[in-house]
Amino acid sequence: RPIFLVNIPIGVIAVLGALRFIPDLSGDRNLRTDPAGILLAGITVFLLLFPLIEGREFGWPVWIFVMLAMSIPAAWAFVTWEHRQEQAGAPQLLPVQLLRNRNFVLGTALSTVLFSGIPGFFLVLAIYLQVGNGLTPLQSGLTTMPFSIGVLIASIISGRIGMKWPRRRISAGAVLLIIAMVWVRWAAGSMGADFDRIRFALPLLAGGIGLGIAISPMFQTVLSNVPPRDAGSGSGALQAFQQAGGALGVALVGQIFFSEITSRMTAGEKGAPVFASALSDAMLYNIIAFALIAVLVRLLPKPAQRPQGAMQAPPVEA
Repeated sequence: RPIFLVNIPIGVIAVLGALRFIPDLSGDRNLRTDPAGILLAGITVFLLLFPLIEGREFGWPVWIFVMLAMSIPAAWAFVTWEHRQEQAGAPQLLPVQLLRNRNFVLGTALSTVLFSGIPGFFLVLAIYLQVGNGLTPLQSGLTTMPFSIGVLIASIISGRIGMKWPRRRISAGAVLLIIAMVWVRWAAGSMGADFDRIRFALPLLAGGIGLGIAISPMFQTVLSNVPPRDAGSGSGALQAFQQAGGALGVALVGQIFFSEITSRMTAGEKGAPVFASALSDAMLYNIIAFALIAVLVRLLPKPAQRPQGAMQAPPVEA
C-alpha cells in the first residue's frame, strides 16, 4: 500500500502546474454532462470487472456469477439511455452516432483487446521475477526496461512513417508481440536452476517494438473514420476502452496465474518452477489476444484521407 503514496506529491505538482500554466478559459456554459450515462457505464464496468478480479478470493460463490450476468442488462440499459438522450437532444456520454459507426466499434474492440494483453503480462512477469526468483523491485524493473526502449524506438520510427500501411503495421506489431510472448514463455520454462534475467532482454525488446509499431496506426485508423463533430467523444471513448481492456487483461491473466500457483502449491510443489509454469499458462491469453489482432485487423478500413484537391491547393496570397 505505501507504493501509492508516491502519487501524492505527483498530484500536488500536477495541480500547482495546472494552476500556473493552463489558461483560464471561460468555456461554454450551455454544455452539460450526462450523469445518468456516467453512472450506468460505471455500474456496467463494475459488474464485469469486480467478479473477475475478486472471484477467486471469494471462492467463486453464486453471487459472483450473478454479478457477471447482470453486466449484460446493465450494458443494454446504458445503450438504451444513450438512445433516449439522442432523441431528446440531450448530452450523451457516448454519442449514439459512434455506436452506429461500424468502423469505430470494430476499431475500439480491437484496441481493447490489444491493450488487454499488456498490463496483465507485466503483472505476472513482475511476480514471477520477484516472488518466484527473488529479484528486487529495482532488478525487476531493469529486467523489463528493454520493452520500454522498444516502444520508444518504434514510436519514433512510426511517427516518421505517418499514415502509410496502417493495417500492415498493426498486424506486424501484433506478430512481434506474439513472438515476444512465445519467447518469454520459452525463456522462463527453460531457465533451470541458474536464473539469468538477461535472457528476457531480446524478447522484451521485440515486444516493445511490436507495441510501438501498432499503437499509432491503430489510433489513427480508428479516429480517422470518426466525423469531426464526434472526434472529442471518440478519442475519449477510445482511451476509456483502452483502460477497461487493461483492467480486464489484469483480471483474466491474473486469475489464470494465481489459480495455477494455488493448484501446484496445494499439490506440494514449490519454488521457481511453480511460478514459471503459472507464467507460461497465463501468457496463453496474451498470445491469443495478439493473434486476434493480427487476423482481425484486416477488417478495419483504410484511414480516411483528406480530399486530394485540398492537399494540393496552392497557397493564397495574404
